[in-house]
Amino acid sequence: MNIADIRKDYALKRLDESDVDADPFRQFHAWLKEALAAEVPEPTAMTLATQTVLGAAQLLGRTGLHPGALKDMVSSPGGTTIAGIAALEEGGLRTTLMKAVERATLRSRELGRGGA
Repeated sequence: MNIADIRKDYALKRLDESDVDADPFRQFHAWLKEALAAEVPEPTAMTLATQTVLGAAQLLGRTGLHPGALKDMVSSPGGTTIAGIAALEEGGLRTTLMKAVERATLRSRELGRGGA
């Protein structure tokens, strides 16, 4: 499915190469700040964050598996990933992200109908 089909199917505003969601940048920024606090050099932190996101996106696209299944596949019991996931859940990240997608989708539909 391409962007034009998605836009048509969900009555979303015009999407093109200039439409970039700011959420990933906020996540990168948080990772970077924490890495610097842990004395990881900024170039190393940026490389780690970038490669983590690229690898996850490629795995999702290549396998076609549900993101939840992939999360389970890459999380070892008692490991670093599951510890990080627990912290995200404690902070309510999933609920917050779901609300953000809902709000952005509603606004996109308003803009698609010519709303200001």
